[in-house]
Amino acid sequence: MGNVVSLSLIGRHRARSDRRSAEASADTSPPGREGAWPPARAMATAFNATATLWAHAALTDGARRAQSTNTACRSTRPAGLCLQAAAVGGPLTAGMVVGMVIAPDVLGWYQKLKKPTWEPPNWLFGPMWSILYCMMGVASHRVWLAGGGPLPLTLYGVQLLLNLAWSPLFFKSHNLKLAAIDITALLGVLGATIYEFSKVDKFAAQLLLPYLAWTTFAAALNYNILSQNGPKPEPIVKKEL
Repeated sequence: MGNVVSLSLIGRHRARSDRRSAEASADTSPPGREGAWPPARAMATAFNATATLWAHAALTDGARRAQSTNTACRSTRPAGLCLQAAAVGGPLTAGMVVGMVIAPDVLGWYQKLKKPTWEPPNWLFGPMWSILYCMMGVASHRVWLAGGGPLPLTLYGVQLLLNLAWSPLFFKSHNLKLAAIDITALLGVLGATIYEFSKVDKFAAQLLLPYLAWTTFAAALNYNILSQNGPKPEPIVKKEL
């Protein structure tokens, strides 16, 4: 009887051991079988938790930035309008002042020069430059809003100075050679400006293309008049008898 009880207890003990071994082998089975590998489950849980935290942080940060941007736009809207008006009105006003300064020479000295047959009428220059100055200002403002950085806007400022200097050199100083050098430099800087603008805002660069075309035409006119009249022609003064 004692041997039977002992054998029964041994059998139960072995059954429990076999059951535990089976559970252990099931828990430690590699991925792809029934039951997941404990390290894989742990890594998946950690990954899901991390992804959830990142998504929550991104949504929170995006909402905060959107709110701050809307607040900034509302608070700086008048300043933005003033800046846009300055970007357009600055070149336009400067061009009008230069036009008034050179007007007597355009109507007097310039009319006495030898010019090509394809020279446009004098009345066209004023409206054309006014339109180009406005487009210029809009383009620069768009680049500034897009965060273009110092290089494109510095090039823009340099080309504007060369532009404003050309008319006094040509019409007021009567120095056709120096004016030709100035407008050649203007074409180079303007081309670089358009290239840099295109990296920031393609439409802003396209706004400067009519300006480039008109400046190229003005340069051709400058060189033609220079070849026909010399570097610094002066009007012939009739001597009184």
